[in-house]
Amino acid sequence: MTTTVPEQPEQVVGYVVVDADQVGDRSGWMTPRMRATLEQADDDRVFWENAARRPMRLRVAKLVLLDGGQS
Repeated sequence: MTTTVPEQPEQVVGYVVVDADQVGDRSGWMTPRMRATLEQADDDRVFWENAARRPMRLRVAKLVLLDGGQS
């Protein structure tokens, strides 16, 4: 017998800008501030693309709460 759990909607807690080339298990680069909206994070991405000393492959990452406070 297979039990299925209904999918719950994502609980997005914020957005950050990350260097996609540094994503993984090692320490990578991301903006120092989490943003509340996708639009704010995209503004950050544009800022960091123009301010970076070296080329980076910047992407906006969505932070999702996995636990949801349920036990």
